[in-house]
Amino acid sequence: MSASYLSEEHHIFRGAFRKFLEMEAYPFFEAWEDNGLIPRDFWRKMGEKWLFMSLG
Repeated sequence: MSASYLSEEHHIFRGAFRKFLEMEAYPFFEAWEDNGLIPRDFWRKMGEKWLFMSLG
């Protein structure tokens, strides 16, 4: 179901973000939970893909 107020760009972003998480986060999630830490490299990759932006 798609909300009519979301733009096509939003849907493109959501798809790209979902694909990124499937490849870069999902396979490692349990290890990160066990360690209580998400590796810095993950955040760096998010930034390289323009999926992570500072709001401050």
